Amino acid sequence: MKIAFITHSVHVHGGVPNYVFSLAKSMAADHEISLFCVNVEGLRNADIHHRKVWGFNGDGLVHSLTFSLTSALLIFLSRFRESGGFDIIHTHGNYTGLEDVMTSHFCEAAELERLRTQKLRVPLFQKLQRLGTTFLEKQMVRGAQGRALIVPSGRMKLDMIRQHDSKADSIFVVHSGVDSERYDPRHISLYRTDVRQRHSIGKDASVVLFVGGDWERKGLACAIIALSLMDCPKTVLLVIGQGDIDAYGQIARERGVEGRVIFAGLKKEVWKYYAAGDVVVLPTLNEAFGLVVLEAMSMGLPVLVSSLAGASELIEDGLNGLLIKDPSDASEIATKLDAILSNERLRRLLAEEGRQTALKYTWDMVARKHVEVYKWVLSSRSTKWSPPGPNRQVGR
Repeated sequence: MKIAFITHSVHVHGGVPNYVFSLAKSMAADHEISLFCVNVEGLRNADIHHRKVWGFNGDGLVHSLTFSLTSALLIFLSRFRESGGFDIIHTHGNYTGLEDVMTSHFCEAAELERLRTQKLRVPLFQKLQRLGTTFLEKQMVRGAQGRALIVPSGRMKLDMIRQHDSKADSIFVVHSGVDSERYDPRHISLYRTDVRQRHSIGKDASVVLFVGGDWERKGLACAIIALSLMDCPKTVLLVIGQGDIDAYGQIARERGVEGRVIFAGLKKEVWKYYAAGDVVVLPTLNEAFGLVVLEAMSMGLPVLVSSLAGASELIEDGLNGLLIKDPSDASEIATKLDAILSNERLRRLLAEEGRQTALKYTWDMVARKHVEVYKWVLSSRSTKWSPPGPNRQVGR
């Protein structure tokens, strides 16, 4: 098949850009892949073609609209070229009106509902941006007749159905993949000492890793409070990602753990930081998936995951990870972190079973699931189509 991916950026450092990077790389051997994006980093494959899209770097509604309009124009113009036709046009988080398949990595409407329900104060500009992106999301999903929508979890599928009155039979669940060679337990011995020394973390300290941005939604405040409630005074919370350091540093000061919360910033080679950790915590209040969970499991780290994260669908509580029933309950988080760090047998079980779970979610598997969706789209254009199953879940 000739497949066009439309996404803003493609690289290996995380998020949607890494998702498309990994997916395109896995599919290139059997399909002709074209990337319509602003920039590509680190992808050197003669079978993958980069078609430069003009657009701004950054996030936000203006950037999204500009990119969507220019990429739609390029796709439209490509149809007039001899080699410009595509069997499948696949967008990731953008809406052009020309796509056959759309992947949505986050439900904006569900997040807007959470902010309203919890009566959280949001700056006016951010509120307007969320309203705008929610409107675009609604148009994208409701305009999906004859198209397929891919989401990363069953939880998000339900959100899309509930928020946008979407038809379930056109929504497919495809869980994310992970590069098990990059996120490999064998790398712990290579990077653990160096990363810990870089941040003055002692050899006998236990390190709880928190990885991600959007700290309010992902529950960093609750993780800091949980740290202050833990039994072990040598436990350190190592925070990887960008956010309001002053505000969360103040929470750490108020809880008496200022010296035990380390803000390391955004890291491109995040797998090296996993090597420094003993457990990964994700007390998120709303998460479509949470790739950090799968990355940590692949690295052989125990994970403590919010039940509100889509990745919790991969967790068998007590076997390959532990679940947080109420991510706003710091005492629950503290108790379960203490249980993991104080029990070597449990820690080893969670690490080993977690690694085995992660090995099932290869990017080749994700690529095959996407091809199933593409075939569904192509087949549904004929009267001979019959659905592959009532749940449309191809992720596991």
